[in-house]
Amino acid sequence: IEESENYAVREGECIFEVKASGICGSDIPRVFSNGAYFYPIVVGHEFSGIVKESRNRELVGKRACVFPILPCGKCNFCQKQQWASCINYDYYGSRRDGGMQSELLIKESNLVFLPDNVSYEAGAMIEPMAVCLHAIKKANISGSSSVLVYGAGTIGLLSAMWARNFGAKSVLIA
Repeated sequence: IEESENYAVREGECIFEVKASGICGSDIPRVFSNGAYFYPIVVGHEFSGIVKESRNRELVGKRACVFPILPCGKCNFCQKQQWASCINYDYYGSRRDGGMQSELLIKESNLVFLPDNVSYEAGAMIEPMAVCLHAIKKANISGSSSVLVYGAGTIGLLSAMWARNFGAKSVLIA
């Protein structure tokens, strides 16, 4: 990516300098198995960094991670503010270039600001952590629950952690 002077920063957008990016299991087939919407593509939908440039001067220098879904704002789900269910969404790292680059243009509404005590590396893990938290909340885990997590990748390990934090009596990983 060229220097930020090549970006036209419009209202509601910022130039985001990436400091950390995770590799999701979905990135591998997206790159190697013709799973992308276009090529070449820059993958990476779990990333964090700092706002480098914005028309809103208060945002410059703020640390954040990025919510990767870009909802259409028009469908029935968007009207109910159910952004993750949008039927006409765009997506950083999949349907448009993502966070495996030094900087990119981000919609300011997709920024999730990080407190100073959260590292950029931990900030890049917020998206997969949120995915796992959503799944575990749907499971209605209680203190008498035994949980089996199938898969010991990032999502499996994070899900096991959340299950334990929600009070599962035992957590097994296969």
